[in-house]
Amino acid sequence: MPKRARRAIGWLAMAIVTLPMAAPATTDYVELPGGKLASVLAGDADKEPLAIAAFAMRATPVTQREFRRFVQAHSQWRRDRVPATFADPGYLQSWRSPDSPGDASAEAQPVTQVSWFAAQAWATALTALGAPIRAAISV
Repeated sequence: MPKRARRAIGWLAMAIVTLPMAAPATTDYVELPGGKLASVLAGDADKEPLAIAAFAMRATPVTQREFRRFVQAHSQWRRDRVPATFADPGYLQSWRSPDSPGDASAEAQPVTQVSWFAAQAWATALTALGAPIRAAISV
């Protein structure tokens, strides 16, 4: 899978879940209708369009604060500890330290540079805490 696609899927997976690591927050979701996706990749030219089921996506992106809480609770996802198999060298590179953005004003900004694997681990952790996962991503 191309690196851009993995990053996009990671962002989408993160945008679909709610983070109650501290206190459960009310998060609004936007319902999106199902449809068909026709790939534009040359290797997929002979394949039928992929059916996409209806799903809900968070109306707002996952924040750096929300993801920081996850990383601090699950240290294996710190920038300095995550295996290269699960994150490329750009993983959380904008953060000042391996487990925090470091700038309080940046905490409300959307988290970026997150791997698909980290996003899946985040969603799994939320499910274990009883978070309302509204949709799942599978590749």
